[in-house]
Amino acid sequence: NNSKITISSMALARVLSAFQKRYQSALKDHPVMTNIAQSFCLWTIGDAMSQTFESVSRVSSEDKPRITQAAAVSESSVENARQIYSFDSSNVFRHINGVSSLFKEYYNGFDTTRCASAGLYGGLFLGTVGHQWYKGLDLFVSKVLRPTTMPSLIFAKVFLDTVIFGPIHVSAFFSWMEFSKGRTTTEMKEKLSNDFLPTLVADSAYWIPVQILNFKFVPVPLQLTVVNVACIFECAGLSFLSKFGWGGHDSVQSESKLGNLVEPETLFPIGGPSLVSPETQHRGTL
Repeated sequence: NNSKITISSMALARVLSAFQKRYQSALKDHPVMTNIAQSFCLWTIGDAMSQTFESVSRVSSEDKPRITQAAAVSESSVENARQIYSFDSSNVFRHINGVSSLFKEYYNGFDTTRCASAGLYGGLFLGTVGHQWYKGLDLFVSKVLRPTTMPSLIFAKVFLDTVIFGPIHVSAFFSWMEFSKGRTTTEMKEKLSNDFLPTLVADSAYWIPVQILNFKFVPVPLQLTVVNVACIFECAGLSFLSKFGWGGHDSVQSESKLGNLVEPETLFPIGGPSLVSPETQHRGTL
């Protein structure tokens, strides 16, 4: 048994070592695309974690009748869902919307659109802007500010990261998530007015110790990787706040209730030209 464990450990070590070499090679040869890909994946995971927590928290005695109702229509809906394979590719986006609606219904409200939106924010914003920010931050501090000690170097980086990139990051995330839900400019401003400042304070409290360790021990090319891994937990928190705010209530009640079920025939009309009719398309589309 000990020999098997040793062999397994050695095999795992070889796999991890090979992955690390490939990853570092990808960072060196294709830094932006690598950061976009990893940011997308990690922010998707972060939002999925947030929704899992919300789902577990939401299952209470008053929700059980809704879950029972969802289960009652599952057989018919799943049967109709199989028709997705018979449709042509011109309706692919409607197919995706139909599958998204079905997924939300049977996985206790899991929102695939929100999860994809969080992933896209991570990939398109942090994977690009974040990559350039940490390169520029290191260059600016070392070449312009020129701190003479390691503590002053770390302090300068953490301070600039907190007061410049932090507010941009929080406001960009809330704005993007509200935009992906189809909210108006007025609603975006209201969201930022209510939740920006407390979120920024909480976000800074989380990131200051993380960035102190990051800037002290991690080479510049890998600093965004550390940020992205830490972002899994930040994204879980930000996704929760994006949906519920600091008051703990969903701003759009219909999105958080299983009682508002969509009929299977509406999601997957038999013999119809598409999976979702125009009347049923709403904010849950990208």
